[in-house]
Amino acid sequence: MAPENSEISILHEMAVDGVAIPVLDRGPSIAEPDRARIIDRFYRPDTGGEGSGLGLAIVDTAIKRLGGQLQSRRR
Repeated sequence: MAPENSEISILHEMAVDGVAIPVLDRGPSIAEPDRARIIDRFYRPDTGGEGSGLGLAIVDTAIKRLGGQLQSRRR
């Protein structure tokens, strides 16, 4: 989770097979062991953060229904 009042940028880029929509924040990176499960409903890495573990699961479902794919890119 990004720190409170931090900037989150949503961009768009043309890609060969569609449009990419990068979302950038200043939050901590997701640890390597957690990346495989981070889109599972109710999964919350042990980072001490708040939340229900639904945010990325909802985003992933919405993107898949639109024919897209959720991907992670390192900063």
